[in-house]
Amino acid sequence: MSALLSIHYVDKEYSDGQRAEHLAYLKRLRPAYVNILGASQFNEAVAFATEVRQHIPETQVIFRHFKDGGDDGLWTRVTPKWFIEGICNTYYKGRDWYIVTDNEANADDLRPYALWHAEVIQRASDAGIKLAVGRFPTHNPATEQINAGQLDPMWHALAKHPEHIWSPNVYFSIGNHDGLKHINVGLRRMQAVTGKTPTVVLGEYAYAKDLDPHKGHGSELQASGEQLLATGYELLKQHLPGTPACWYCEGDWHTFGMTDAMRERLITLQADSIPTPQPPIVTNPPPTPEPPPPPPIDDGDTTEIPPLYVTRDQLDAILQNALTRQEEKWLQYFDLYRQSFAEKIAQEVRIDMARALLDRNKLETNENERKAS
Repeated sequence: MSALLSIHYVDKEYSDGQRAEHLAYLKRLRPAYVNILGASQFNEAVAFATEVRQHIPETQVIFRHFKDGGDDGLWTRVTPKWFIEGICNTYYKGRDWYIVTDNEANADDLRPYALWHAEVIQRASDAGIKLAVGRFPTHNPATEQINAGQLDPMWHALAKHPEHIWSPNVYFSIGNHDGLKHINVGLRRMQAVTGKTPTVVLGEYAYAKDLDPHKGHGSELQASGEQLLATGYELLKQHLPGTPACWYCEGDWHTFGMTDAMRERLITLQADSIPTPQPPIVTNPPPTPEPPPPPPIDDGDTTEIPPLYVTRDQLDAILQNALTRQEEKWLQYFDLYRQSFAEKIAQEVRIDMARALLDRNKLETNENERKAS
């Protein structure tokens, strides 16, 4: 099961050593989604997104095309046809990512925005491209705008093409959780006019001090720390249960940022989101798949037994046998193989971290040699 709370990576985070460190961490976190921003390291960000999809296929990539002036107001600068042909087909053709169409658009009348998105969604589907649309600032658009139907063309397009996602930004402060609640205004409107609701993934999610809902951000931005990360996770479960979100952010951006302690807390927080398997109730159980052979019998030989490495599917098969047959030996097998599987994953992470350290040392050595010469 993938972790719902993930990370939004920003600029200047994509050197070879940094990418290796990020990838090693994401292999531990196993998030459902990760948001990656281009900007001054655009090519390196593209490389990182490619590596994420190659090494962690269950993690989906949301990519911000922050290039050539950024993506704020992008929908006002290019036509839907140019967005698909000039941007998506040029940079992202054949990549199984969600491309963000615009960042934090807001206006008194959002009908032109919705019509632009209705067309770009149709063109994207025709071209086999997936989009992340509606990246509104937190607490916006206003409830009156949504209920007046200003976004209805976009809702209808999302209902027709469910492969795309709605990816707004949400920030909270102590005592102001309305940004999370506000997402339900859009969901209820889309349900009312189309009979459907979209997949929602929060593109930016974090704590912001002195939150100003009219501006869509805090007047004083600061790093949130472990406790506020935990608070944010609990609020997400309370107001938008089951909704993935990308915590803002990994990198130095207006004093936001992640610490090592926050990264570890992000992993431990979500351990309770993985349900404990329960024995299925079946009247005519189907034949259970055969697991790998049982471990060697302990005959008193103290020779170390090699690790019993198994795949995730094989581990699932052992658990299925344990649950359906209700025999003690299968529970013992599962416990042994589970430890072995965890050891294998831990070993892969250690190898990745070692490689990242070697890459960083190599870069520092090269830099020192360059300075000395």
